[in-house]
Amino acid sequence: ENHITHGEAVAAGMVLAAHLSSQYLGFSLEKTAEIKCHIQKYFGQIELLKPDYHLILNLLKHDKKAESGCVKFVLITQIGRFKLNCEVGETAIIKALDYYNT
Repeated sequence: ENHITHGEAVAAGMVLAAHLSSQYLGFSLEKTAEIKCHIQKYFGQIELLKPDYHLILNLLKHDKKAESGCVKFVLITQIGRFKLNCEVGETAIIKALDYYNT
């Protein structure tokens, strides 16, 4: 069983949010890659296995930002600007998890 710390989960979530921001809000792909690089440089990259994606999705559905099982993220429109309560679909989250792992 792979245990991760809260800080590691938050750092991974920041990478996911950056990727989702590019997909949903047109955030710069170049900035997304820079964010990923910097976060993983300082916090490392945890192992997120494809067979565990359903567990991660289930945890996200019970996050404090989720409503009625709908996963919501804080997404960025540009550095220093954000949009709250962005509902994100499971397929997009899976693609973001794949992006994190690349």
